[in-house]
Amino acid sequence: MMRFWLCLLVFIAQGARADSAWLTIIGDAGDAGAETVQVDANSAVLLDENRLIDVRVSRAGVRTAYDGKPYRSYLSAVVIDCRRLTALHRGLTLYAEPLWKGPARRFEVADPNDRPMEFRSMAVNPRDRIIKAACAIETVKTN
Repeated sequence: MMRFWLCLLVFIAQGARADSAWLTIIGDAGDAGAETVQVDANSAVLLDENRLIDVRVSRAGVRTAYDGKPYRSYLSAVVIDCRRLTALHRGLTLYAEPLWKGPARRFEVADPNDRPMEFRSMAVNPRDRIIKAACAIETVKTN
């Protein structure tokens, strides 16, 4: 039942929030060769001890996605469990080019426990910083 509510929440959040406000955690959103991680400050949705946020990542080189196909950047809805301090992908839009450009494909996560938010092989890994910041959110302002 919880899975149903999380999926419904993702669907509602995608359509109901204000314009994106991307904050750069590491990297440079103007440099296609940089390892860049951003979070959308306007995407935060609270559900008890969970947070739903949008994260986007642009990699310095070609990577292989969960579906076995190459990508350079992606946008993901991430559910953060503040009790367990874990972050799991709910679904990803993968782009062939850096900086969220080029042909895109959608990858739905059937079992999010298999898809933790990780930033493998990044010199500076922002995972814990993102979780800590998201869990510090107690209220979300509305326009």
